[in-house]
Amino acid sequence: MAPSNKCVLVLAVLLTFATLQQSAAIRAQVAAAAPAPAPGSSIWPQFFFPCIPGLPRLFPCYQTPPSPPFRGPQECRTPLMKMMSCAGYLTNSSVLEPSCECCKGYDSIGKAKEGICYCHLVNGDFNQLLPPLTPMITARMFNLTPACNLYLKMETYVKYCNMDTVPPMTLPGPPPSGT
Repeated sequence: MAPSNKCVLVLAVLLTFATLQQSAAIRAQVAAAAPAPAPGSSIWPQFFFPCIPGLPRLFPCYQTPPSPPFRGPQECRTPLMKMMSCAGYLTNSSVLEPSCECCKGYDSIGKAKEGICYCHLVNGDFNQLLPPLTPMITARMFNLTPACNLYLKMETYVKYCNMDTVPPMTLPGPPPSGT
């Protein structure tokens, strides 16, 4: 005689319950042995997908943290001073390649999240830092990236120069006193 549907259903429920109980016990043992996740980090493995706003969650997903607001420099004179060793290369066509110090200074601006100051190279404000009557050769400035074996695309310059918040070369001085 075949078992009734009720018996099969009860057996399936009991089997599921037993499996869940074992899974919970195993998860508790693993959780006790594993280090706690860092605050703000996801407990889900990174191979799951990010949650898509506005769509129902059909599978486990993780919330992507909001990106922090851009906090660039207040002024660009200080970061661009790191490139003063490039003055000879940028102004004198007989200097065939930039110095190692020049390349380090040029690269450090981007690594220090001061890349927005590259805009002052493109628009010619860097000339303010150079000796009088020695203008920068613009083509040399664009050749600085390959000459230093760095990876900085032209789009990077465009991205920074299209931002509304390019800091000034120097901060304005305090207003004159009224006395």
